[in-house]
Amino acid sequence: MWSCHFLGCNTSFSTVPELDDHLAHAHETTGSESWSPGLVDSSKTKPVLKFPTQCPLCQQRLGAIKEYQNHVGRHQEDLALFVLPNIEEDDEETEAKDLEEVRNNYGSESFG
Repeated sequence: MWSCHFLGCNTSFSTVPELDDHLAHAHETTGSESWSPGLVDSSKTKPVLKFPTQCPLCQQRLGAIKEYQNHVGRHQEDLALFVLPNIEEDDEETEAKDLEEVRNNYGSESFG
């Protein structure tokens, strides 16, 4: 998102060309190509969510920013856990077998 800060205008745009067109027509300027890179960067803004909104993953309707953050955060946790390997509860026999395999592969002197 890009915002026009010309004399407190504060109109938002999706692209720099849209901002340029606005500057040329609404404020009779030459557009952002004549601006310093720092000035162009300062016009960039974060998109603002308008509520109610939908979850981008499951399309559930969410009514407030805190509800959105918690809901999408749970999706992120689920996705992170999904990519981890499935580790089952090991009993002592399985642990001993795993340790023996490690010793065979990497040498017994490194492991007690």
